[in-house]
Amino acid sequence: MPARAPALLTLIAAVALAAPALAQPTPGPARSPWTDTEAAIAALVAPIDAQLAACVPGRTRTIGVTVTTARDGTARAGLPLSYLGYRGPTPADRCLGDVVGSLTVPPLPPGLAQLSFAYTIGAPPPADPAWTAWRDPVATIAAAAAADRAALAACTPAARTLRVTVDTRRGRTRAWLPAWPYHAADGSGTTPPALRRVKACHAKVVRAWSLPRLPATLGELQVVLPDR
Repeated sequence: MPARAPALLTLIAAVALAAPALAQPTPGPARSPWTDTEAAIAALVAPIDAQLAACVPGRTRTIGVTVTTARDGTARAGLPLSYLGYRGPTPADRCLGDVVGSLTVPPLPPGLAQLSFAYTIGAPPPADPAWTAWRDPVATIAAAAAADRAALAACTPAARTLRVTVDTRRGRTRAWLPAWPYHAADGSGTTPPALRRVKACHAKVVRAWSLPRLPATLGELQVVLPDR
């Protein structure tokens, strides 16, 4: 038996070399951090909280942050200054805008075009049970639309992509359609009569959606949704 051991080992090695290598698992696409939007917002603002506080020393201030997708597909954060009116941005506003604008923002997932949120500088985000239903905004809105896909498709024979806005008005979470996706292609800012009928049909379906309450710190959402 000892004399045969080398031959046996040689045979085992040859079989091992001839055997096909086991296929390695292919990693799937990385999960977007925005599928847990509450955690994504917390991770986004935590590193800059001290910088924001330095812009408004000795004061408590809540700011609004808007995250949008740029033409190159990257996401960017900005501080909306529309509330300033004719007064213009103060030095504190410019400081806050520069800090927010310096953020490196993870790309928004397909279907989520924009989101806005409120953040109180120097204060931990309040616990809000409404986040349970809105951790993944795209999934939440798609679930609301699922039962109405046939009704949306019946509005027009040609497939369209809807840009749905979700916000809170008078304490109620609502979904509605902006007018600009239905404007004429000539850039006139007008809606042709045929598209007015399509928009009215889409809007009637979308307005009827029953959506869970938005979290108090989550502002306007803009979601891109196919109509069929």
